[in-house]
Amino acid sequence: MDSLTRLKGRPLFMSLVIREDLPAIRDQARSLHDLTLSQPVHLLISHDYLLIHDTIQQGLVGSSLE
Repeated sequence: MDSLTRLKGRPLFMSLVIREDLPAIRDQARSLHDLTLSQPVHLLISHDYLLIHDTIQQGLVGSSLE
């Protein structure tokens, strides 16, 4: 989530090693960042387990798929 709030991606070396499409990643991050500033949305990042836990505790999502 920090990469969206701070608009800071992974280190350039790692991005080059895994051959990320840097312009596409930057555009996606910028779009999500701008969306969170313009509307009341909640982003749920699938690999951020603390965020998922907190979101479940707040009752914004359920704790299982139904």
